[in-house]
Amino acid sequence: MQRLRVSGLVLCCTLAGVESSAELLTPVASFTGDFGPTQGNNGWRYGYYDGVVSPGGTPFTPDDFEALPRVDTVFTAFDPVWNLTPNPQPDGFFTGVGQEYMHPNGPVPGFTNADDEHWAVIRWENP
Repeated sequence: MQRLRVSGLVLCCTLAGVESSAELLTPVASFTGDFGPTQGNNGWRYGYYDGVVSPGGTPFTPDDFEALPRVDTVFTAFDPVWNLTPNPQPDGFFTGVGQEYMHPNGPVPGFTNADDEHWAVIRWENP
């Protein structure tokens, strides 16, 4: 049986019958170390929940995951950033995931961004 534990943004994996405590904390993935311009690199996927699901689904759960389609390398101090629209774009989405950056989207008084509610998500899938 396999157990997964997240400590910060480092994913650790333990197996039944492990002999030492050092083996319990052996990282199998590191979000900041593995972050890059390819969806699925070392199991990491960058996306969002938008609350729109197929019939019988539950919004804002793993079934609601949508992958961000593009990586933007011109985004101030947070290069690169996975996002929906080129940034900055006043009428686009704020939704984004970077190596040390995450931003949701929603209505913001005084801005003309799209009002859709998005929760930025970092997701690890066992490769």
